[in-house]
Amino acid sequence: MEFASRDDAPPSLKLVYLDHHYWRAECVRVALHIADIPFEDARMGYDEMYASGALTFGTFPALVVGGKGVLNQTQAIARYIGGLSELYPQDAFLAAKCDEAIDALTDVSNLVTATMQERDAARKIAWREPLVAPNGRMTMLLAGIEALLKQNGARPVPYVSGGSLSVADLALWRAVGWLSSGVLDGISPKYVETAFPQLWALHVAIDNEPKVASWKAQHPRHYRKTATKAAETTTSAEMAGMWIRHTNKGRAFYRRRGDDGSCTLTAPGGEITVTDKPEVKLHALCKAESWFEERWARLATAGVATCDAEA
Repeated sequence: MEFASRDDAPPSLKLVYLDHHYWRAECVRVALHIADIPFEDARMGYDEMYASGALTFGTFPALVVGGKGVLNQTQAIARYIGGLSELYPQDAFLAAKCDEAIDALTDVSNLVTATMQERDAARKIAWREPLVAPNGRMTMLLAGIEALLKQNGARPVPYVSGGSLSVADLALWRAVGWLSSGVLDGISPKYVETAFPQLWALHVAIDNEPKVASWKAQHPRHYRKTATKAAETTTSAEMAGMWIRHTNKGRAFYRRRGDDGSCTLTAPGGEITVTDKPEVKLHALCKAESWFEERWARLATAGVATCDAEA
């Protein structure tokens, strides 16, 4: 199967998704950015997405293609955009290897998504830890992706298929960023880096691509804190006065640590200040989902509105 050349003007494109840099949508956004293909980046809340008429299967992202119709399902959108942006192999076997990698990522994501139904933080961690154990299901899936990179043998960047960047590589880049972000309790930020060196090397290489860097610079709210190591070594004094965005179970707000040890949480509609032990570092608090549950209850009591975002 051959895709139209980029010499042909691409149709109008509208990507429907949350205001979030999750890999399912972000790999498509960045592919279009790299290829300089204009598109409408329609970031919206859940109610607006469901009311858009674009969610064929009731799932997202969705891609509205002018004059043609709507595409749902991550793999279908990625392959279509990969063709338009010339970030998908024309060789049928190599294209299938890209499909294979994205399908494997979907399996990984489904494992994490299943754990999000658990409201108790301790039980959620207990659910996730066996997944990332040496013989765990997620470890097995990521080991398969690592094997794909080794089998392809691309150098110096271990692309998943062929010798150049594809939208599947962009999907892997963002998925590794998600798994290594420290926001998933029970999954160490060092998990991928330590256990899957090829996958980590791919992530680092793509993270330093000029076009990827320019995309991140255009969206600082999502990429402000990408260096986990830096976050782990930041002192309480250095973090005082710094606003950091966080989402928890579909609710988004900002937090700021005061010099006196207080932590201010704010969301559309107002803010509230809570005080904890001064020696407790803000970034440690921010990784404890149970901590957020308690504070969010105080926010709700104070009448603070919520906004839609992905957990």
